[in-house]
Amino acid sequence: MIHRLAKAFLSTYRAPQADAPGVAATGPQAAVAERLVSDDLVAAHYALGGQRAPGETKVAVYAGDADSGPALQIVTEQAAMLVDSVTVLLHRHGIAYPAIMNPVFRVHRDADGVLRDFQPAAEATGVDGVDECWILVPVHGAADGPALTEVVGLVPGVLAEARQIGMDSAAMGAALHALANDVATDVEGRFPNTDRRDVAALLRWLSDGHFVLLGYQQCSISDGQATVDPSSRLGVLKLREDVLPPLTAADDLMVLAQATMPSYVRYGANPYIVVVRDSGGDRAGTTATEHRFVGLFTVAAMNANVLEIPLISRRVEEALAMARRDPSHPGQLLRDIVQTIPRPELFALSSKQLLDMALTVVDLGSRRRTLLFLRADQLAHFVSCLVYLPRDRYTTAVRLEMQNILVRELGGESIDYSARVSESPWAVVHFTVRLPDGTSAHTVDTSTENENRIQDLLTEATRNWGDRMTSAAAHAALSPAAVEHYATAFPDDYKQAVAPADAIADIAIIEALQDNSVKLVFDEGGADGAAQLTWYLGGQSASLSELLPMLQSMGVVVLEERPYTVHRADGLPVWIYQFKVIRQRGIPVEPDAASREATAQRFADAVTAIWHGWVEVDRFNELVLRADLTWQQVVILRAYAKYLRQAGFPYSQSHIESVVNENPHTTRSLVQLFEALFDPSEDSAGSRDAQGAAAAVAADIDAWSASTPTGCCGPSRP
Repeated sequence: MIHRLAKAFLSTYRAPQADAPGVAATGPQAAVAERLVSDDLVAAHYALGGQRAPGETKVAVYAGDADSGPALQIVTEQAAMLVDSVTVLLHRHGIAYPAIMNPVFRVHRDADGVLRDFQPAAEATGVDGVDECWILVPVHGAADGPALTEVVGLVPGVLAEARQIGMDSAAMGAALHALANDVATDVEGRFPNTDRRDVAALLRWLSDGHFVLLGYQQCSISDGQATVDPSSRLGVLKLREDVLPPLTAADDLMVLAQATMPSYVRYGANPYIVVVRDSGGDRAGTTATEHRFVGLFTVAAMNANVLEIPLISRRVEEALAMARRDPSHPGQLLRDIVQTIPRPELFALSSKQLLDMALTVVDLGSRRRTLLFLRADQLAHFVSCLVYLPRDRYTTAVRLEMQNILVRELGGESIDYSARVSESPWAVVHFTVRLPDGTSAHTVDTSTENENRIQDLLTEATRNWGDRMTSAAAHAALSPAAVEHYATAFPDDYKQAVAPADAIADIAIIEALQDNSVKLVFDEGGADGAAQLTWYLGGQSASLSELLPMLQSMGVVVLEERPYTVHRADGLPVWIYQFKVIRQRGIPVEPDAASREATAQRFADAVTAIWHGWVEVDRFNELVLRADLTWQQVVILRAYAKYLRQAGFPYSQSHIESVVNENPHTTRSLVQLFEALFDPSEDSAGSRDAQGAAAAVAADIDAWSASTPTGCCGPSRP
């Protein structure tokens, strides 16, 4: 029997992208299936189904073995929608599965429910027994344990509902069809309403493949209370005892309400309740009967042309007729906008509300903002949030942020969504926020003020980096064309690293560059003691191996480097290199902002000179930071060092570099002495104080010599 069971599992193997049920797996797919179905797993499933009472659903989780991973195992009586219900249940709990197998057997059991024999149901014509579905779902080893445990607890109830739906499907369909006829004829005057014929047509439309019936019941309404007729319960409502309060008012004929019960028949589907009020001839409206049909709109219904849906089509035509009174209203555009509204929402909108909503969307035009329409259901269980946003702004990240905003601002506990993205300029997302149990209708704030406030939050969430940069550039000296260009010109990694407001300064520099030009900006504003050097190259790039030696010669350590490329509107490529650097040990930081700003300018000027080849790459460049010298002043010292070497000075240039860097004060005094002696400018104060500068140098050297027994330059270095 175990061999037959394994063979049956393999014959119904389906991967998420595999063939239809009943098509045998072949090739690589068959090999995968055989690996998933180990002998021990099949034996465990056989043991699970070894004894089962009538109506019982057996569920277990196989822990896995050396040959196969964990798996969900189910044995239950065959019914429609079983497999769909199991897969939806797994999906909603975030449990991934690589395959599913569901052979159906004609099973013979004894009076105690012990399995005696089984064979494929398709081959058991004329054989007594009960048809059972043996479902095997291998799950990924990383599946969440508590979630899987919760699924095991839910499976019996979910499959019982699926089975009950299948058993009562015909009866529910007959009840809906009979009610449609009663509303249409209204022989006894039980449905006094101007919408009566439209409602009758709508009920027939729903029964014609547009509404999957899950349950039905009749409720007597009296003194504001609802009492269920137990004999009327069908489908899932036969398995439930809870009763909702009255869903219709005295002047209502039909309303559409959101059901709070979950449905596992379709992915992401929220059940609705179609409620028809039967007054029973009570003109005062104090008593009535509510016919409540719970179900799901089919895909065909959710995508149906609004002009083909009874009741809704009349409201749409009335709205369009009102719009035609004003020639400025674009009729076809209004019609297109109405088509974007989720079909369940249309049931709650009057003709006037429908027109107002469509005109608001028309007024949105090409503006880069978001529209929000809030509507709370009559029982304060849900808030419908219909959002229009620019199509190119709709991303998963934006949608998740919008979900967080809506749940937070409306005090919800969960949220579902459906999205519609077409050739329209807008994406339409319909969010449904589930409110906590016990929420009172008067506490749900869907006022215009709150709607506008949340709408502003959603608009901010949909704004991208380019939008924020455009806003930041409003007061900058940039042309509108430049702003528009750079809103999309920068690469994504740049946008992630640079704030939109900070990019304005980059744009100004980029626009000022010429081909084969360079610009450096040094900023020591880092709180961690690090500085940022931004290196701009117009028309040419550089490798890190070229740039690092230049920076290291300046006395800094490079901690991080980020390269970016952007093209100007005229096509000139610009490379931006952002370096995070810190000073080498022993190089002090200036005490005040003015000094740091002056040092930053000297540093940038010096690196620019190195890039152009005006300055050599050696340790003399450290004096820009150590001795507060300009690169031109450093050139003087480098020239003296080379002259001394040519004159037979016994110490190497590298040794001289070390000495001047170790004695920055004396080094600066030497430069001041040189400038005092040789500065040709007549207004130079140093030229009138050469003797003072010489005395300062002599004092520094005397003090240093006294502390260094080996002489002025220390040990000789070749």
